[in-house]
Amino acid sequence: MTPRSWTYLAIILGLVFHGALLPFTYGQTYDAYIHMFFGNHYMTSWFDPWETRWYTGFTVTAYPPGSHQALGLLMRVMDMRAAFIALQLLAVGLLIVGVFRFSRLWVNDRAASYAAMLCAFSTSISETLHIFGQLPTLLSIALFLNAIPHISGWIENGKKSDLALGLALTAATTSVHHVTPLFGTIFFVAPIGLAAWFSNLRQRQDLKPIGLGPTLKWMSPALLRGVAMGICMLFLIVTIVFPYWHWSITDPITQVSIPHGSRENFIAKPNLGLMFFVIPWGVLITVVPYVIFKSIKTPLWPLGLSVLIALFLGTGGTTPFPRLLLGPAFEILTLDRFTFWASILILPFAGMAVESLWDGRAKSLITQAFSPFLSRLWLVLLMVTYVSLAIFTALLPTFRPTQPDFIAPAPIVTFMDEDRHSDWRYLTLGFGDQFAYHSALINAESVDGNYHSARRLPSLMNYSVERLENSKYMGVPGLASLNQFLTNAEKFHLKYIFSNDEFYDPVLHYTGWNPITRLNNGLRVWEKPDISPLPDVRPRRDLPTYQKIMWGTLPIGSLILGFLTLLGLAASQRLISAPSRPFMSGVKKRSPLTPSSRLIGSIRALPLLVGILFLSIVITAISERNKPLPPEDVVELFYQHLDFREMEHAFDLLSKNSDLDYGQFLRIQKITGGLVPSYGKLTSVSPRAITIEKNGTAHVTSELQYLTSVGHKMVTAKDTLIKNGAGRWRIDYTPPKKQFSQSITSLKTGTRFRDLTSQPQSKTLDPIQRLARPQVEVMSAEVIEKQGRLYVIGRIKNLSEFPSCSKIIARAGSENKQKPFEQHAGRIGAHRLLPGEDGAFRVDFEGYMKIRDNPINASYDPEQFSLPEFEEIPTDVKLALSTTVCSPEYYKSLTFSDMSISSTAQGQFLNLNVSNTGTEIVSTIQVKLSYVDAQGTLKWVEPFYLQNNLTPNEIRAIQIPIKDKSGVYIGPANDVRVNGVNTNVNTASIWPMGINLDAQLDAQNGKILLDYDAMIYRPLD
Repeated sequence: MTPRSWTYLAIILGLVFHGALLPFTYGQTYDAYIHMFFGNHYMTSWFDPWETRWYTGFTVTAYPPGSHQALGLLMRVMDMRAAFIALQLLAVGLLIVGVFRFSRLWVNDRAASYAAMLCAFSTSISETLHIFGQLPTLLSIALFLNAIPHISGWIENGKKSDLALGLALTAATTSVHHVTPLFGTIFFVAPIGLAAWFSNLRQRQDLKPIGLGPTLKWMSPALLRGVAMGICMLFLIVTIVFPYWHWSITDPITQVSIPHGSRENFIAKPNLGLMFFVIPWGVLITVVPYVIFKSIKTPLWPLGLSVLIALFLGTGGTTPFPRLLLGPAFEILTLDRFTFWASILILPFAGMAVESLWDGRAKSLITQAFSPFLSRLWLVLLMVTYVSLAIFTALLPTFRPTQPDFIAPAPIVTFMDEDRHSDWRYLTLGFGDQFAYHSALINAESVDGNYHSARRLPSLMNYSVERLENSKYMGVPGLASLNQFLTNAEKFHLKYIFSNDEFYDPVLHYTGWNPITRLNNGLRVWEKPDISPLPDVRPRRDLPTYQKIMWGTLPIGSLILGFLTLLGLAASQRLISAPSRPFMSGVKKRSPLTPSSRLIGSIRALPLLVGILFLSIVITAISERNKPLPPEDVVELFYQHLDFREMEHAFDLLSKNSDLDYGQFLRIQKITGGLVPSYGKLTSVSPRAITIEKNGTAHVTSELQYLTSVGHKMVTAKDTLIKNGAGRWRIDYTPPKKQFSQSITSLKTGTRFRDLTSQPQSKTLDPIQRLARPQVEVMSAEVIEKQGRLYVIGRIKNLSEFPSCSKIIARAGSENKQKPFEQHAGRIGAHRLLPGEDGAFRVDFEGYMKIRDNPINASYDPEQFSLPEFEEIPTDVKLALSTTVCSPEYYKSLTFSDMSISSTAQGQFLNLNVSNTGTEIVSTIQVKLSYVDAQGTLKWVEPFYLQNNLTPNEIRAIQIPIKDKSGVYIGPANDVRVNGVNTNVNTASIWPMGINLDAQLDAQNGKILLDYDAMIYRPLD
């Protein structure tokens, strides 16, 4: 086959391979839906750069629009997903052509055609397509590779047609992604420019004059053309996407850096090394020694140097040198792009290596060492391995899903369209990158978004979390950012949350959100009561008219011009069939190799050494797999299986017990669920004590660290293990003991709150009742300063005959007229009160994390918070309450009894029994402890969370640590308003009974009051 035929075959195979997989893999990619969202924007509002559906509004000039505008055009005639697939396949075809054209500048046409075939099945391309879904990255490099031959032709020969063609394709590249031509000038154009300059000098060697001045003049034409090309390219890079540069200068990114796996240490975190280094390189990493050899021996050294530099930068944080070399840009760039570029730059070397193996010196060596048949067999096996890795990479998300199952958007669209729900903003949780796809279809605004560079909300910018939707994966910073929105929902007009992850249920419940329905697609809808709708006129950032026109015409015009340029080259047979003269053409061909017997023997021994190495790795892996695990590893593996809901694997680690089958084990796990087992995420298992007895029994005490939506929780687990017949440790599982005796209530041990109903409201409220504002009284409202932080604590009571949902807002200012700081009651609030019920609340004033307070890459303290920037201690603290009638899920069938206070080496504890006298399983309980002094002044409010389910009729003994209640008492709140009306604190109100503190614990003879909020376990409602 001719090189031209090989190239056409590479294009066909590449399109068939990726085209057959893309319809099934794009939904599991990270960025596909983001690009669809941007494409949808241009389809609906081409010349308006303001997008309202994310971040309460942002400008799309934060991202070069070429590929997105092309998607917008295609979406007018086809579905957005089909448009994305079509444009991705176009990028793949252009990339294969570009690799061929780029490679033939360095090597002969046959090696270049092999490079094109290698590109079609590159693991780097498979990963970018089927795992990352990066359309702009592929399309921009495809266009740029097609521009480089013309840039080279202009520098070397000065043809004006090459200048025009090179600039046209560079403009198209810039319209798609500005980073590609910027860094591409260093990694792609600079090596070509050097090689073209040297080639020009070789052609004019006969005209070389004598003397320094004439010599410099002789050397300058190609050099000046290269400088002129660079200036023209820079002009295009600035002009084509000028609004982007204007945006980045006038509104620079000042947010905390978002962690990215490509910047991590790949040795310390091998899973990230696999994703961002091993997979994209694949078999091509074996070509690196060949690159070094050829760079030393041939004129390919500019390209080889570029490959090695890009490879080095792609190692991320494995060594300190990329950080030192890139400086501040290290924290902004995603360094896997350097690995991607290196995997393309190396293809000319790889094509040359394949040519040598197929019909060159390498083939001659292998044939002499073995036989012609074996030499072909080794090459075939190598190619099969290469293609197999590409297929495996493309299907990897199928084996290890990176996104949740597809969520049907129709029920969400219907919900937001009906009853004017779109008058408020919404938030999604647990959607993965599908959030962007749903955003494009929902005619409503979200406070979240999926392009963090464009956001300007302080609650998002000052936390190292990419988006609220996946905040749990960012640990404490992510949950802190989410909590800002859940607590201060009124500020953002946030009323609805669509949850696809029960992890967030506790924080939603305890910040005052109520579940209102479950949609047909399985999503639970949460609502925040009493949120004002969006105003008709909202702030927006507008652009000058000339920038809107530039943004709507230059990028798409440049892209269309680039496509027409390539079509014209193809029609005139100058795209693939044009004559070529690679830079290596002047190199003297090496004579046929006459290998020594020692070299032949080494080649024959190489397969044996490789086979021995491979066999030893397999044997070692099998032996390690079959090696019995120590007791502590068995315990860690057991809790990891439970955490990932891999119940069958967890059950296999239990000792055989005739009284416990798999079905009973599943029922036990359901009963013993709760805040930690059901809603928590296991972050670490740390063995603290291991005892192995002579009778083959082991006792392991471990500390389990869980991240829940209401904070970190530590659980101490004590497990006994025994050896089975195969000598493997298995956990001797004992079902938890449950007490099902009915609790006895007396005057001494009775409930510590008034409850006029004791059961949830079941009757439907009429419209008039829903519009009513339940009357509540403020029993206490005190301002406390503790460890540099301001708090408002208090207690309220529902005096109406309707259940009440309350919104509590504190505003703090000072006499110098400083702008007041507003904070809502968050997780510690009296959000739901039945008629006659009272409850405590606490407002924690919290500011936004500042970059100077939280340096880039700083470690996070789970208790970390940011203080509002008060110039002085606020002297004017106001409290505003608003109420609305609601009927959320109340559950008040709990009683507390046998209360006492004890002192231990670990501190003071409140001991009590909690009883579930109702008929529902309670998954979590928030017990609020209110500390009151002898004069009846509220001193502190602290929550405690029950970590496991409480089943009906169960009595459980619990210990609650008594927190340090020392703080600076500033005084009562100055101004208290209830539903807009000034009111006084009712100091004569009857408070609940309390538990007297021991004199040793509190010299003022204070008391502790208890009230609670329970969340019912209803996973299938």
